[in-house]
Amino acid sequence: MSTSKAPKGDIPSPSPEPEEENYQSLGLCLGLCLGTAFGAIFHNLAIGISVGLCLGLAVGASIKKKTPPGPTPPPEGGAEG
Repeated sequence: MSTSKAPKGDIPSPSPEPEEENYQSLGLCLGLCLGTAFGAIFHNLAIGISVGLCLGLAVGASIKKKTPPGPTPPPEGGAEG
């Protein structure tokens, strides 16, 4: 069996992923931490984790990130000139 490797110049580089516009991941982390803590305090860990997850995602998704001041990037695929 022959194994031929393509030159590195032929492999396209992955495009950079766009940044999130909200704090969903941060809300998830904080919600799970607080839910676990309250679940341990009230001796009901399953309910605490579930409620913390739901509330953390809801709060994180509802808070929008502020865009930094400065020039806005041109739209992709637009004609220049």
